[in-house]
Amino acid sequence: LLSFQKQSNQSTADVAGRITEELNALSEEYEGLSFVELMNQGDYIDIVIDSVLDNLLDLTPETDMIPTDPVRLTLDDVTGFDVTVDGETYSVTITRETVYDDDGNAAEEVTYTLADGTELDTETVDGALSTLNGMTGDGTATDRSGTELASFTFYQEREGYETVTLSFKTYNSSDCLTTLNGETGILAPLDSVQTAVDDLLAAFSGETGEEETEE
Repeated sequence: LLSFQKQSNQSTADVAGRITEELNALSEEYEGLSFVELMNQGDYIDIVIDSVLDNLLDLTPETDMIPTDPVRLTLDDVTGFDVTVDGETYSVTITRETVYDDDGNAAEEVTYTLADGTELDTETVDGALSTLNGMTGDGTATDRSGTELASFTFYQEREGYETVTLSFKTYNSSDCLTTLNGETGILAPLDSVQTAVDDLLAAFSGETGEEETEE
């Protein structure tokens, strides 16, 4: 059983295609040699691309080409981020390291560190980022006014999107207005944004984990 993996900066579809070409060439070169493909993630990529292209052809630009996700980030590509709340900015560096258990199984260990070297609670920061990235839009708004709740600048290993600036303004009692690089006006749930911000501030101040009980 052969399994192939690609590097993070390579295209899944391109790598899968080149592997298929090489396997076909080997089969032609050596009589009796054959390969049975059990899974090819490149096929799924091609299916998704075809589906997206088909949908784009049917779109009405004025109404349909409005994104529905307030936050569109691939967190695995993010190497760090800045958070500004109430005029104060916190800079966080993300470090990823592959670790192995006693059985040789690999896992990724993520560390979040403030600019002063303080290591943050991973579970809390993970939860806050997941909350932001998992939000769904409540519609769009043309009015960009409102009180700024928080702004984020994400740094990514992604060509063309190395820096993404995301800001949230209180729009009404239930929604925040989200702007992405100053362009997108999507409404997001205020309670989700507030929860994520509060969790991050707690992590920055070290107020996470179990509280001590006084006797």
